[in-house]
Amino acid sequence: SPLFLLSVLSVTLGALLRKYCYDTLGRYFTFEVSILPDHNLITTGPYAWVRHPSYTGMYAALLGVLGALGSRGSWVRECGVVPPLSSSLRGWSWMGPTDPTGDGVTRGGTGTEMAWALIEDEALRRRFGKEWEVYAKKVRWGMFPGVF
Repeated sequence: SPLFLLSVLSVTLGALLRKYCYDTLGRYFTFEVSILPDHNLITTGPYAWVRHPSYTGMYAALLGVLGALGSRGSWVRECGVVPPLSSSLRGWSWMGPTDPTGDGVTRGGTGTEMAWALIEDEALRRRFGKEWEVYAKKVRWGMFPGVF
């Protein structure tokens, strides 16, 4: 289905962006927030577009996986594990119901990666000072250009 193909494209592009981040940071890339003693501030490659492109890639891949699982013909969709995508767009997230009372207030979602991005921003600001400030002014967006 078109949704499945779009989802596969999203997973692929997200994974490629993450790989680009790994390659750009080299030995500075870690799976924990850490700054090495001889750390340099990397501002090239995907880091010239957003400050935390690895999280952007992760979100793209995650959305692609969720789209594929929710597309027509998938096992979880056909077995009724998840409702059809059209009905799951309102009031559901991958964590479960986000608007259980129907009052339009979202209560679910992760936000974890956005919190980590803010923690990383602060750690980099402390370590690199003025160099970070100049970079952050040039590259205003944390993960999604025009949004965050």
